[in-house]
Amino acid sequence: TVDGTSDLKGDVTMEGNASVAKDFSVNGNTSLKDTKVDGTLETTGNATFDADTETKGNATVDGNSTVKGDSDVQGNGHVGKDLTVDGTSDLKGDVTMEGNASVAKDFSVSGNTSLKDAKIDGTLETTGNATFDADTEVKGNSTVDGNSMVKGDSDVQGNGHIGKNLTVDGTSTLTGDVTTGANVTVGKDLTVNGQANLKDTKIDGTLETTGNATFDADTETKGNATVDGNSTVKGDSDVQGNGHIGKNLTVDGTSTLTGDVT
Repeated sequence: TVDGTSDLKGDVTMEGNASVAKDFSVNGNTSLKDTKVDGTLETTGNATFDADTETKGNATVDGNSTVKGDSDVQGNGHVGKDLTVDGTSDLKGDVTMEGNASVAKDFSVSGNTSLKDAKIDGTLETTGNATFDADTEVKGNSTVDGNSMVKGDSDVQGNGHIGKNLTVDGTSTLTGDVTTGANVTVGKDLTVNGQANLKDTKIDGTLETTGNATFDADTETKGNATVDGNSTVKGDSDVQGNGHIGKNLTVDGTSTLTGDVT
């Protein structure tokens, strides 16, 4: 029993148990084996644990904590301030961010990503499908290397340019003027409710007009021409072949017949 202070300048070996009722201060190195601390363990210098360390209560580090190996947190992990990861982060579960997320380089997602109020200052590239459940506004250019399918209506408020073919399975309604610089082929019926100005037009089938048809220049019909109503010729009518009138012929002016009349 020592009531005062013991100053041991050499090594101390204890083969039995050592119980310290108050503070235990060591100015040098201490090597401990199978040590149980019922109270608080405070180190003002470095603490090195060569084997596994198990803390059944809370562990508080006022300074920095450096883990040279892997760190396995089986419970929840909470970081009160910034988290900096110099390597790759592999997150196998869900990730919920209540604040802003800034990605300085590439952001690669192998599975599904659900974004709300996301702003992309650079390029958004998707190698798979991209589904937008709400409205999408693109203030810059949008380039689609593959096919673009629009299940609803497509409203183009500016000019629309199609570099190749345009195929429309349904009905096309054109409320403005239509200008074509090349040929137009209509496989079925063409209905025009207003006026149609045609230049150098070839009709291989039948041309039927329910309203008036005005031809400002010469008209040549290589086949038969059938008029169900009246035909009014304001100028001269020159019939180079035979002329047949199935009913009456009324001439208000003078008739000049240069050939025989039978």
